[in-house]
Amino acid sequence: MSLQSGHSLLEYFISLHHFAQDQNLGRYRLAEYLGLTKDQTRPIIQYLVDKKLIEKISQREGHCLSQLGREYISKCQNYIHISPIHVFFGSDFTVGSKDAVVCLEATEIEQLNTVVLRDEALLAGSKGCTVFFQESKKEIFLLNVIYPPLPSSPLSSRKVKKRIQKVTQDLLWEKIVVIVGTADTFPLAQKGAVAAGLLFLPGELKRPLLP
Repeated sequence: MSLQSGHSLLEYFISLHHFAQDQNLGRYRLAEYLGLTKDQTRPIIQYLVDKKLIEKISQREGHCLSQLGREYISKCQNYIHISPIHVFFGSDFTVGSKDAVVCLEATEIEQLNTVVLRDEALLAGSKGCTVFFQESKKEIFLLNVIYPPLPSSPLSSRKVKKRIQKVTQDLLWEKIVVIVGTADTFPLAQKGAVAAGLLFLPGELKRPLLP
C-alpha cells in the first residue's frame, strides 16, 4: 500500500502513537505532533473514533485510547517502536535538520532494501532516511542497500552510536533495525521513519486502520 501524506494509514498510525503517549490528547496538540492544522485533525480523530480505537474523555479534555486501541497498540509494539526521543545524527548521516527514529525487531525481518525505505520516506514528505542495524549493545552498522548481509565493518562514530543506544536502550529485542527519518521539521521526519517502518507491519495489524 502506497503511503501518501494525507489522511491515510500512516497518519492514523502516528496519531494512535500520540494518543498512547498522551492520556488526554486534543486536536490542537495532535495538530502540532502531525504538522497539520487543527481543522485537518478533525477527520482523523473522527475516523479513529468510528474505528473504536479512541474515545472522547470530555469536551475540554480531548480523547484517549479505548481498550481496543490499547490492545491494538500493544500488539503493534511487538514489531515497531516509535521513539519519542529527539536526537540529531548530523549532516554526515542525515540530510535534514530534524531526525526521528523508528525501531524494528530485526529477527522478524528476512531482508530489507534501504532504497525502498528511502523512497517510502520521501513519499511521506521527509527528505529521506538512514538505516542502522544494532546487532548488540555495542555493535552497530550503517546499512548499505540490501540487508542481509551486514557490512564488513561496524560503525565507528562514537557520537552516533551513543545516540542510537539512547533510543534503543529500553528495548528488549536482541537485534534491532533503526530507521532514521530526516526532514526540516520533526513531524515530517517522523512521518518518513514511520512510513518506512510500516512496510514491515503484518497485514493483520494494518487492517484495523483501513476503510
